[in-house]
Amino acid sequence: MLKELVDLCLLCISRNLHVITNIQSGLPTKFKEVLIERLGFHDKFTPEYLPHIEQQLFCAALKKINFYECPHINDSVLVKLADCKCQLQSLSIDGCENITDYGLQFLLCYQTQLDTLELISLPEVRGSCLKNLHSPELQYFIFQEHYQTKQGIDHTTLCSFIDNNRSLVFVRIHKVSSSKKLTDKHLSEIITSLEKNLRYFYITGKVDISDENLNELSKKCPNLRTLKITTQRVELSGNISEYGLRNLFSGCEMLSDLDLSYYHEFFRTQHGSCALPVLPKSLISLTLDGNLAGIDEDILYESLTQLPELQKLDINVEDISADVIDRILAKIGYQFKDLRLICILNVCSTMQSAVVSVVTHCVNLHSLNIYTCAHLDGRVLYPLLQDEERTAKLRHLKINGNLAYDVLLDIANSCPNLETLALSNQNPNDECILALSQNCPNLNSLDLSGQCPDVSEDAICKLAMSCCLRCVMFPDIIQITDKLVKTMAYHCPWLVFVRFSDRATISPDAIEMLRDNCIKRVYILLA
Repeated sequence: MLKELVDLCLLCISRNLHVITNIQSGLPTKFKEVLIERLGFHDKFTPEYLPHIEQQLFCAALKKINFYECPHINDSVLVKLADCKCQLQSLSIDGCENITDYGLQFLLCYQTQLDTLELISLPEVRGSCLKNLHSPELQYFIFQEHYQTKQGIDHTTLCSFIDNNRSLVFVRIHKVSSSKKLTDKHLSEIITSLEKNLRYFYITGKVDISDENLNELSKKCPNLRTLKITTQRVELSGNISEYGLRNLFSGCEMLSDLDLSYYHEFFRTQHGSCALPVLPKSLISLTLDGNLAGIDEDILYESLTQLPELQKLDINVEDISADVIDRILAKIGYQFKDLRLICILNVCSTMQSAVVSVVTHCVNLHSLNIYTCAHLDGRVLYPLLQDEERTAKLRHLKINGNLAYDVLLDIANSCPNLETLALSNQNPNDECILALSQNCPNLNSLDLSGQCPDVSEDAICKLAMSCCLRCVMFPDIIQITDKLVKTMAYHCPWLVFVRFSDRATISPDAIEMLRDNCIKRVYILLA
């Protein structure tokens, strides 16, 4: 895939802001926003080039700003952006380590039309920038602390900000281990402020949650659609009981996406199963990838099979029997479009039988993830791979096992609409790679990490020319040279991540060429 004409034109403009004179008046606002984003991707906000960006692209009509990991984006840039009097609808700043609360406050204090605010991995930001933000349109808020932060966001300020913007429907907050804990008291304040408006709630990292929080969600947030709470404390079950969960499930009858991985050790007590029978009938997606040892399998079966809308299941099969998996899938396997089976142990007696059940009963899968099964050779997948109607539906396939060569080749030949393929620790050869290039034009994410001595650089080049690759992990082979890197530079304009072997023979010039030619910021890992 090559760049489209519009992208080539924008690239030319971005490199000549100091030469072209009529950009401010002649270029539509949506393209100015794209240029600002892409100039950030390529670290062009230098002191020398910033005046041209400000003069040619900053204007009052700007509605969307996205800055991503650009070291030159600092408070001065935000102040200049504020000076142009733009009323933003969306502001996303991720990984720009030189931004502080001062610059953000200068920009945010006059924003009254903001719909989306994302502040991610900003080590110098503690939240005082949020004090004066009152936007009646604000619906989406994400705050993720930097992994090295010492203090993190001030919780009082966070709660006050949310109370001032009660229109929020989507809230995602991630607390890192080095910062202060977000307590159940703070969660209570957030829940009380948002009440019926809250639909999507993600609280992860260093947090506490209690039965009282779940009770408040059940009573005050009847429109809740998604709940994901993960914590660093494996003993979290001491704070939550089946009583709290039962209240949550009975009160939030519109819940469609539920992650119970935070409920990590609770099923060991055999009391956790008691909450499962009252799972909301509205559930579409359910995650049970924690430790299920001790769970009552009859209750598990009855609970899952009474969910008429369930389409996505993420479950740890390590401590449950193959029989209950087969019974569940025999009853509702036709419903599933997305299925992830997890087993931390390399050898799991349940996994092989579970895969057979999947192939037998799950006829409408769009996504299948099997992790991990060292003794799975994949031949049990033949009934699936030989059914054209089923393989045409598959978009995402991830298998960590030891698949036989003929199975690898069958996957490449029979799944024409694959977008994601992860076959880590396998051993494909050129025939498999060329089959992918010929049969899977929509492939954009590929993981071939592992030892693949039979794969050549020429075959991978053919794949790069045939598929619009965005995320690639190449095998650990030494034959990779500048040839592949330059091929990707020309044919993979939307690449964002690539991993080469550290034994590959690649020059710094080729790496720089790849970075320059990709539209977005691309991460290149040599490992």
